[in-house]
Amino acid sequence: MNSRRLYYWIKPFVPQSIRMSLRGFFAKRRREHCTDIWPIAEFAATPPANWSGWPNGKDFCFCLSHDAESKRGLDRVKQLAELEMEYGFRSSFNFIPEGEYSVPEELRSWLIENGFEVGVHDLHHNGKLYQSKETFTQSARKINQYAKEWGAVGFRSGFMLRNLDWIHQLDIEYDASTFDTDPFEPQPDAAHTIFPFWVSRKSEGLTNLESQIDRKVGQVRPRTAAEDKNPNIISDHHSNSTVPKSSNLHPSPFTLHPSNVASEAGYVELPYTLPQDSTLFLLFKEKTNEIWKRKLDWIARQKGMAFLNLHPDYIALGSKAPSTTEFHPDHYRDFLEYVRSKYEGRYWHALPKEVARHSRPLQPAKQTRVPKNVCMLAFTNYESDGRIIRYTQTLAKRGDHVDVIACAKENESQSISDRDGATLHKIYNRKENRTGGAFSYFVPLVLFAIKAFFIITLNHFKRRYDLIHVHNIPEWLVFSTWIPKFTGAKIILDLHDLVPELFSAKFKRGSRSLLDSSLKLLERWSCKFSDHVIISNDLWKRTVTQRSVEESKCSVFFNNIDPDLFYPREKTRRDDRKIVIFPGSLQWHQGVDIAIRAFPQVKAAIPKAELHIYGGGGVVCELEGLVEELNLEDTVLFRGRLPISDIPQAIANADLGVVPKRADSFGNEAYSTKIMEFMSQRLPTVISRTAIDDFYFDDSQTRFCESGNVEEFAKAMIDTLTDETLRASLIENASAYVAKNDWGSKRQEYLSIVDNLIESEPLSEPDALL
Repeated sequence: MNSRRLYYWIKPFVPQSIRMSLRGFFAKRRREHCTDIWPIAEFAATPPANWSGWPNGKDFCFCLSHDAESKRGLDRVKQLAELEMEYGFRSSFNFIPEGEYSVPEELRSWLIENGFEVGVHDLHHNGKLYQSKETFTQSARKINQYAKEWGAVGFRSGFMLRNLDWIHQLDIEYDASTFDTDPFEPQPDAAHTIFPFWVSRKSEGLTNLESQIDRKVGQVRPRTAAEDKNPNIISDHHSNSTVPKSSNLHPSPFTLHPSNVASEAGYVELPYTLPQDSTLFLLFKEKTNEIWKRKLDWIARQKGMAFLNLHPDYIALGSKAPSTTEFHPDHYRDFLEYVRSKYEGRYWHALPKEVARHSRPLQPAKQTRVPKNVCMLAFTNYESDGRIIRYTQTLAKRGDHVDVIACAKENESQSISDRDGATLHKIYNRKENRTGGAFSYFVPLVLFAIKAFFIITLNHFKRRYDLIHVHNIPEWLVFSTWIPKFTGAKIILDLHDLVPELFSAKFKRGSRSLLDSSLKLLERWSCKFSDHVIISNDLWKRTVTQRSVEESKCSVFFNNIDPDLFYPREKTRRDDRKIVIFPGSLQWHQGVDIAIRAFPQVKAAIPKAELHIYGGGGVVCELEGLVEELNLEDTVLFRGRLPISDIPQAIANADLGVVPKRADSFGNEAYSTKIMEFMSQRLPTVISRTAIDDFYFDDSQTRFCESGNVEEFAKAMIDTLTDETLRASLIENASAYVAKNDWGSKRQEYLSIVDNLIESEPLSEPDALL
């Protein structure tokens, strides 16, 4: 007897409050290790290869369903339905045929008459449905009888247990027993998609769910160890009914007779994509519905299906305060109002059966490209480099296999792991705050390049790379790819920084020094070796094309923010402090000391002002000494490094962003990503006037001040913190700028460069998937 069977055997004898407490304890521990896949798994956003969108050109689909698990839940069905009707929504209610209650015919009829849907939820809801194929076959006969009696065409297993191959025995149009990502379920294998998909019988070529789903979304990636242990990762099916004219549900343009829909060929699987209410409010004890809203916003941007499964058993409808196994109905009311008001006219609200019928007629289209093997190589910590994360996610989402070869943190173990749909190799421990001369700085770069050479070469012989995207510093890291290069791989060199200028500033060497001449020569050789060069801003493109590479071989991609990460967040801080924020590399050219020197004046004018500094770098000790010298220890706070995923919320909780770069240094032409990150969170900015910022921004979008002028910088901070009219104007203009210049505007241009370098070959016909 395995652990799952043992659990469901003893479950009836354990009070629900104790079960939830135990589940919550283990779920919270697991949550700490699942931040990259829950509540949002970025790689789940890839639409099916032939996906044509939602009816009437709607941006996304909004779909609701409910599982009544107990007599308490059954008694609340009508109340929950009436709550939804108040906001103009309809949903599907799934009932257990042979559970602890019997479903009144009058209730089912009332639901259907009012535009709702009725579905079948397991048979006994005891965790034993998939105990054996023989057991399932016997249960399937009964489930089919109930489905016919109830007029139900949709099914969902209890506890989200599933075997998508066995589900073919059910006479259904859709199944809803899977999810895009939910590592806290008893069977945590995910469908990895926020779109409906078709589940074929094995006789039609289905071998296992994972290969089917990955081909559906255009992904070809290795199965994980957990997936190899459990191949049964498939999902549900959908239903039919007449919607009254009073309903605001928009019918699908596809009209199929029921006899043509439920067939032996297969069924539509509808993964739920919004976290379950039990997960948020019972396991994690969330106090708000913010996770629902955040996930919905992400799904809307991806044009996917927002599918919620909520239990009437757990929503405290009525006058009594919620118990330990319930949540307040205001969480749900607020969420429905949020959908209705924020996305009015943009979503297709449909019953699950309508989504299934919309999806089923779509025949699989022939793939137009073969997924490619790509390597990202960078001497950096992957989790903190938004640029590399964007490239990686963009390629992985469309189905390419991506390896990332990067650094581990100083005290972190070197490892291989799955991240953002890619395989992340951390091969070298990079020390922070390095001190010493040029030699001590170059040694780690050389050691990393040597180690990267062997790993890339080994990987290339296992799985031939089509493209290797190399990020400087240093640019001569491209020579680690010489074996793949001369066996057909294409090389992109991405110049994040101009090394000759950076090192001349860092080590106080002149433009005619031996170090500078050597670095410029290495830059020229590296560009010549590469097939394409990406440069991080237009000013540097002018410099590089004059000395190292022809203009036709170059593209400019400044560090555009990713709207999937830097979407507007709500401020969660409720105190009356005035927080000024600087997140980034702490180097001399960044001028953070200027902001610190200006802060006594800010503090005098605004007593509750604080400066929060996030990041690390070569001048941390000097900055800390300056803070101590100015007696600002309680006002200027060093917060350390943040992973890129946490930066947006930290910015959203601030009141002002600052970029005090020095114009008489490397920073004069170094593009600062922080500015657009601030703007994306509707945070006004004060920045020093430099050549690069003058090139991209104007006075209507940010408050400029003279670089290096402490007095002027202090006044600019005070004015921007206190003048509400100025703040509103800067926020409005900056938000418009971000909308036109985020990564979404450049994503396709990058993919075109990749595809033009790599000769694409057509795929053979795929399996019958959406």
